[in-house]
Amino acid sequence: MSSKQLIKAAGIIALVSFLGGTIIFGWLYFSMNSEALFFGYIYVAFTVVLNLGLLVVMLVRSLGDEENKSKLQKRGLLILVNIPIMFIYLGLTVMLLNRLRITITNSTPKEITQVKLHGCEDLSVENIKPGDSKNVWVYIPGDCSVEIEYNINGQVKTDMVAGYVTQSMGTVISYDIKP
Repeated sequence: MSSKQLIKAAGIIALVSFLGGTIIFGWLYFSMNSEALFFGYIYVAFTVVLNLGLLVVMLVRSLGDEENKSKLQKRGLLILVNIPIMFIYLGLTVMLLNRLRITITNSTPKEITQVKLHGCEDLSVENIKPGDSKNVWVYIPGDCSVEIEYNINGQVKTDMVAGYVTQSMGTVISYDIKP
């Protein structure tokens, strides 16, 4: 492979690595799906090996190719930029895995007031109008559960939303308040 072909390939691989990682992180963020997490781990391992191997080849090539040395080094830097981005995505993934994303839906004909979540983290939620939903992020500090307490028609009701969760068990939960 010529230096010019290597430079072009490095640009494409750097871009595909970035876009692929972004897509996988988006998939995980919106779905909190264990398959997305598993695929993400495999993708990171594969792209790290591919990018580091390509970087080594480019550095070695730049030592013997004065004409393309600057372009090879610039593309090498482009590949290196993906490393801090990968660490940012990994950090955000760890944060996601320690959170529950709960969607509370009011399927009753009455407004739900004084909505509170207890357990892993104590949170208050705005009133929920009939047919509306609220998304709530709950931090998981360790082994815990999540209960919901709310007021409807002057009656305080309590229910279990998540019976048991622990760190690195982040997920998406839908909780529907029914009449």
